[in-house]
Amino acid sequence: MKRRRLLLVFLLCSTCFALQATPNFTAIYQPEQYLEFKNGTDPYTNSQFVALLGTMTVEITSPVSMRQPSFVQMNSSAEFYFRGMFDWNPNNINTTHTMQNTQFYLDTVTTVRNPQEHVYKIRQSRGDGIALLTTVDNWYNVSFFETKIYLRANPSADKYLPGSRYDLVSGTIGTFNFAVSDESGNINHMKVYVSVNGQVIVDNNPVSEPIPVVGTSGPTTTLPSVPYVDGDHPNPDRVLYLLQILDVRSFNPSDAFNPHRARVATAKITLQNAKPDEAYDVYISFDSEVTPGQFRLSLDGDPSQYGFSYTLFFQDEPVNPDEQESWLGLTLQGPNEAYIDARIIEESKAENAPAGTYSDTIRVSITPFDTI
Repeated sequence: MKRRRLLLVFLLCSTCFALQATPNFTAIYQPEQYLEFKNGTDPYTNSQFVALLGTMTVEITSPVSMRQPSFVQMNSSAEFYFRGMFDWNPNNINTTHTMQNTQFYLDTVTTVRNPQEHVYKIRQSRGDGIALLTTVDNWYNVSFFETKIYLRANPSADKYLPGSRYDLVSGTIGTFNFAVSDESGNINHMKVYVSVNGQVIVDNNPVSEPIPVVGTSGPTTTLPSVPYVDGDHPNPDRVLYLLQILDVRSFNPSDAFNPHRARVATAKITLQNAKPDEAYDVYISFDSEVTPGQFRLSLDGDPSQYGFSYTLFFQDEPVNPDEQESWLGLTLQGPNEAYIDARIIEESKAENAPAGTYSDTIRVSITPFDTI
């Protein structure tokens, strides 16, 4: 009987190992399209000087377990030096920023939800290619797992000059694979590889093409010149989308009864810093500031008074309040214009409306595709 029990325990352990050797989750890594230094936000402080390099998100369909989630075969340097305008005493009345080399580190900021949310900010300084992403070994019932990779300056942000650019002069921004450990093992000795961006993993062997931290392929040893961005100094490399609502019109409700529509405005987007031979895409959304979640014309713009509903159209298609619609093919040359129309839904209420002016206030928002 004892021998049977021992054999049963052994088989259970073997089964656990087999399940762990083929994780039921994968990951997506998205490098930042526009690199920029800025003052830190949570979990950093405003006095810290950081740049987000990219974000890895584990794709989880149902809660999973993982042990010692880590970046492995990571060949990024433990420290970096950037050259740019800098002053150790910025509050001195005679301060003068000069070109200097300053020290930076590589951080990972990992958020885990199981279901409580935990955040781990870790300076990655090991020299053996392993970067532990949390300080907890075993995770159970994980429904969300995300790691952001940052460059963080050793000096504080106030010593750098907004609007200036900073160039990498030493250090390698490298590549990584993602792995967890066997349930009873250690990531130093037992790596169970997890596919990132569709990597094909054969017999749990290291992937021959690891994921670059920045860029799209191969080991990266250089970076573009990185600007220091704040409210007064936008990133000169980032495409800017300037939205205007033009030709706003009033209309007679009867002119917008089905099947007719009334033209109410024209939306226009002007691009800055765009490439002349490229097309750009955005999401656009519309919502009422007076009656959020619905489109309604109210007497004197007051939702407590008489009113009637209408449908809003963009590019000849009806839109739902606060839902994103695609606006494709924007170019530097333009004109990048699209009509906004309205159709009355409650015709009988419109026909019987007391005399007066009926209005709604619409909030229009755009989000570039590359920020989603």
